[in-house]
Amino acid sequence: MKILFDLECTQPSFSGKRHGAGIYGEIVLRKLCERNVPVVAFYDSAKWLNPEMEKIVTDSPEATLVDRHGKPLQEVFDQSGADRLFSALPVPETLSVKTPRTIGVIHGLRTLELKPDKYFTNYPHTFYQWLRHMAERIIGHAIRKKRCNDYIALLGHDMVVVSNHTAAAL
Repeated sequence: MKILFDLECTQPSFSGKRHGAGIYGEIVLRKLCERNVPVVAFYDSAKWLNPEMEKIVTDSPEATLVDRHGKPLQEVFDQSGADRLFSALPVPETLSVKTPRTIGVIHGLRTLELKPDKYFTNYPHTFYQWLRHMAERIIGHAIRKKRCNDYIALLGHDMVVVSNHTAAAL
């Protein structure tokens, strides 16, 4: 068993430099390296990478680090020799990789469970967050339908959920 590990999901996203799913992914990678599981961890060199993760991978005898900047993920998977793909925050590109087994994590259904409300504008947010919120209030039905379809696409793969609430909601 060799795992292609999505370290890119631990890198900064629109929500900030560090985020919950990224930290979760770092913990999983740390445990895999401690147990000497064969891992090929891919990241994007154009983004910040936690130096601690880089050290953990390079210190592990069974792990390698691969920069996928500008490469299709399918190509990275094919060259890795892995037989499964793990992502702590699966995105459509991750799910489109042709692999015998894709394992992902669903951290919650907050984007479906919480509808945008008028009180959001009473609290300070970035302009991007405000703009996104206003779009959700105006064309919310279409956005929620797309998000629902994204979650349905996840269910075609092996998924781990982080709470009983999320499992029941699915």
